[in-house]
Amino acid sequence: MGFLKNLLLPQVTKPQPTMPIVVTGLPQTAIFAILSGKKPKLKVNKLKLLKGEECGFFDHAVRVDEKLRVVGNQKTRNGFSIRIISGVYYRTGAGNTMTVRDKVQDYQEGKLYITNKRIIFSASAKSFSKRLTDLISYNTQDNYLILQFEKGNYCIYLPVIHCADQVMQDLM
Repeated sequence: MGFLKNLLLPQVTKPQPTMPIVVTGLPQTAIFAILSGKKPKLKVNKLKLLKGEECGFFDHAVRVDEKLRVVGNQKTRNGFSIRIISGVYYRTGAGNTMTVRDKVQDYQEGKLYITNKRIIFSASAKSFSKRLTDLISYNTQDNYLILQFEKGNYCIYLPVIHCADQVMQDLM
């Protein structure tokens, strides 16, 4: 029965979410200025800057979180059946169900702002605002900016990682 059940009704697993496609919103003049070593002061709307704070970088971004999620259940069965007389059987057995977990990446689109005092990720969910003084280290890998703060790590996908890396180098 288990073989036929698996053949006719295969176990449905949840598909891995796909990474959203992000296009840069940074003006070309700002990209050239950042890459040439200048520190542009970008005007940003819908963001309250602190006193003396200036924005040196902003762009569309995707925050990537890796979580363990339940993707299915696996059943195990052990036992046997003995025929005592015609129509009478002695059956014994045991079964167990194990939860199967897998690492799933969760994506949240938003905007990343890097100022001279803070790093801000603004989105409909999972937003954060961290002071640069709390930043322990950062790293760039492929198109990802990996930020390590005193309380928490963040992995952010950026379409123009070289500009963010240059701004971070200038701030450190």
